[in-house]
Amino acid sequence: MTEILSRLTVVSSLQHASNEEDYDREVYELIAYLKQPTKLNEIKRSADLLLDGLNPSLHSVAYLFVFHARVKVLGDRCNQRLPKDVQPGGDLWKRAIEFLKVFDPIQVRYAGQEWRRLIELVANAAQAASKTFLAVQAVRDAILRLDPASETFTSTHLLLMKLCLLSRSYRHALPVLNKAMYHFPAGPSHAYQAHRQFFLCSEHGSSAAYITHASGFTAQVSYKDHLQYFLYGAMVYMALKEWESALHLLCIVISCPVANTVSKIMVEAYKKWLLVSLLAKGKVISTPEMVNPHVMKVYRSLVLPYVSLADAFENDDTERLRAEVDVGRAIWLADNNMGLVLQVVHEHRKSVVVKLGSTFSAVAIADIAQRIASNPVPSTEVETSISSMVISGLDSTLLHSSSHHKPTMLHFHAGGASNSFGEEHMAFLLDSERLLLTTLAGNLDQSNHDLELSSEHLQFLRRAKNASELSSGKFGMKFKDDISTWDVDEDIMSGLH
Repeated sequence: MTEILSRLTVVSSLQHASNEEDYDREVYELIAYLKQPTKLNEIKRSADLLLDGLNPSLHSVAYLFVFHARVKVLGDRCNQRLPKDVQPGGDLWKRAIEFLKVFDPIQVRYAGQEWRRLIELVANAAQAASKTFLAVQAVRDAILRLDPASETFTSTHLLLMKLCLLSRSYRHALPVLNKAMYHFPAGPSHAYQAHRQFFLCSEHGSSAAYITHASGFTAQVSYKDHLQYFLYGAMVYMALKEWESALHLLCIVISCPVANTVSKIMVEAYKKWLLVSLLAKGKVISTPEMVNPHVMKVYRSLVLPYVSLADAFENDDTERLRAEVDVGRAIWLADNNMGLVLQVVHEHRKSVVVKLGSTFSAVAIADIAQRIASNPVPSTEVETSISSMVISGLDSTLLHSSSHHKPTMLHFHAGGASNSFGEEHMAFLLDSERLLLTTLAGNLDQSNHDLELSSEHLQFLRRAKNASELSSGKFGMKFKDDISTWDVDEDIMSGLH
């Protein structure tokens, strides 16, 4: 065992700054050594002791391989996919969590598949033990440790959003969700050559240089995974009542370019987009300009109950709004949107109260009850609703009379609260926007190249000798006008299981 341990500790994270070429060669030689069948059998026999002798922050690659060898031994021994030691509280669980905190992000570039297997193992073990929350922070911190900017989309990003939703630990998703994402993992024929340097351990301008399909850091992802990530991210923002952020992500989903089909993910996003726009703006906002009108016709034809609900809200028709909510209750429940619909009803009530404040300086709770409901509503229920509005920012005060004969009154404050920001806060916001625009501009040229929108490619199209190639649609897609020919993609969002 001493001989193996000495071989495994030859490569240390302290070395890559000295000579990149030598370090690159030594890491590849170590991986080849670890994959030898004879050596792998020796490692399995003494994996427990080897883990004690390896430092996960210095010998990250060796530690990963030995760790998985130990899991394999225990799994074969007890004939279980998730041995007890891997589950929360077990020895291997503790080792996995510690590794994800301290691993060397440069060294693990050479062991992407093993890194991802460990992430998925931790997530599966936590879910199997019904302790999903325990995996959330470890997975999130591992993503940011590998790629601090979190600018390249991976299957691990989608896994993190699922974990946060399942465990209801919404704020834990924000350090990753708030990052701007610019890249898909590159395939073999579309490598990001502009970002690549000769060695994986070199300094790269973008994580897209080493996070590719070939690297193993991500499972194969499609555009649907990308849309699902943003839909789940929007759901996180909805849970936190950050409506503007939720709208932004939902717009990304519903504006995905399509030919003659819309996916179930996009339809689900449009349902939520209608409800969230009511909550954020008090009306259905204009659809993004990049959404083709034919796509909008398909959306609206598939979500008619939501369109009717939004129309009742915008027309300030209290009786119709309540009727739409009652008639569509089975639909809201089936779509898991009942919570959003109830918040829309609450927002409508708030808008009615705010309009009363523009006319009256004070209104009795009984009078408000008559305005917000066609059927009699107990004053206590209305008072509770008004109290929550006041707490959440309604510029008014509830006054209770000491006499039982006098009604509880809602007094509106004159002038309203100031919504202006201080100069320092505005400067901070402007500086944040400047940094985002600078980063976006830095990635724009590469994105244009990958999407064949570069000036060179466009010039090639203009110089094309055969104009019929362009008119026939070889370089572009045309939408079909007949909605009846459109299909809803049946590859339904898998859901949270």
